[in-house]
Formats: sequence, structure tokens, C-alpha cells
Amino acid sequence: MAACYPGNGARYVKHVDNDENHALCRTRVLTALIYLNDWQKGDGGELALFQADDPNQLRRTVTPVQNRLLLFWSDRRTPHEVLPSEKLRYSVTVWLLDNTKKIQAWSVKGSQQLYTLYDSMCFTSLPGFPGKCL
Repeated sequence: MAACYPGNGARYVKHVDNDENHALCRTRVLTALIYLNDWQKGDGGELALFQADDPNQLRRTVTPVQNRLLLFWSDRRTPHEVLPSEKLRYSVTVWLLDNTKKIQAWSVKGSQQLYTLYDSMCFTSLPGFPGKCL
């Protein structure tokens, strides 16, 4: 996912990337984030990381320096937010996914609701799964 914060105080409120509630998010295990912009002190847009056991306790603030790569757990172990950005802030985020959670979601939610998750995917060698291409 590519993100652009336009400046003028744009931010992203505190959240986790995998809240274990949404089918599209529950497969996220590890978040990889790389910053693409040239950053100067005062530009804002830092990433604030919070304690897992106390999401109101700041753990660390990371500056969005160009080519900096961050890796962190996507679940409730790493609540985070983007602080207000005063200039354009570019980043790209990718997630390492656990596809077994898609199967769990499929069996719990039913196939009709989650067809878009499985577009062009085949499950043929998984124990207990009917071996169906969707």
C-alpha cells in the first residue's frame, strides 16, 4: 500500500494493522514500512509506537527518514499512529500474511462473503480443506 500524507497536519490515528476482526486484516502478521521522502526536523509525520500492555504509554517515536525500513508485529503488540505531518510524507507498507487465517475466516464466515480474498487461488493440499479453486 502506498501512502501520501499531504501535510497541513495530516495524520493517522492510533491503530493496529491486524485487529483480528476484519477478514482482510486478520491475516497480517508482520508490517514492513519504508519511507520514501526526504525528511527534515520539523516536517512531522513521525511514527509513534506504543506499549502493547498500555496503548497510552509511548514506547518510541520514529522519524520518517528516506529509505528507513521498519518491521513490526501487525497485531495488538504494536499499536501505532502517524503524528501530524507538516509536509508531504510518502511511504509504502507491505504485510507478511498468514494464509491459514484466510482459511479459518472462510470456514467461519462462509464462502459467499469472502470470494474476493481467494480470487485465482487454489487450496488443494491442505488437510481438511475440500480442495477447491475459487
